[in-house]
Amino acid sequence: MLLQQGRNSLYEPQAIGYTIVPGTLKALCRQRVRWARGMFDGLRSVAPWKQASFYGGYFESVNVSIIFLDLAYVFVFLPGIVLFFLGFDWLVGWMTLLTLPAFFIGSASAYCFQKRLPGIAIRHSLPGFIGFALVFQAIQSACSLLGYFQAVFSKRLTWK
Repeated sequence: MLLQQGRNSLYEPQAIGYTIVPGTLKALCRQRVRWARGMFDGLRSVAPWKQASFYGGYFESVNVSIIFLDLAYVFVFLPGIVLFFLGFDWLVGWMTLLTLPAFFIGSASAYCFQKRLPGIAIRHSLPGFIGFALVFQAIQSACSLLGYFQAVFSKRLTWK
């Protein structure tokens, strides 16, 4: 709505947002489906190339790229990793596996930044970090793909 009116949506470096953490895998998937459908509603409202500002269009374009990243992650990268370890390097080779350290470095840098924020309690759990890195993205991407599918082939999401 703000962007449709030609108003600015600005970055605030000190802003901290909280959400209710889903307590079950089903609740997490429902949340991610809802967020993915909401992203499509936003893209339908004001397309990236119709944004009033360059930055608004840029960040909306980033949202569009996330759709392709989720598709590639679920249908190419994950099966490629499995096939690679079974001896078939059809989709993923050694060079692709070099992206994993970059992912871990990015996740670790986010962790280091967040633990410095006042009022943020962080549990120090190496198994939790590894589980997040290896399992969470797969679950999140799969649930998001379900949301994209629903957004394209179903009626619009009704917000309460």
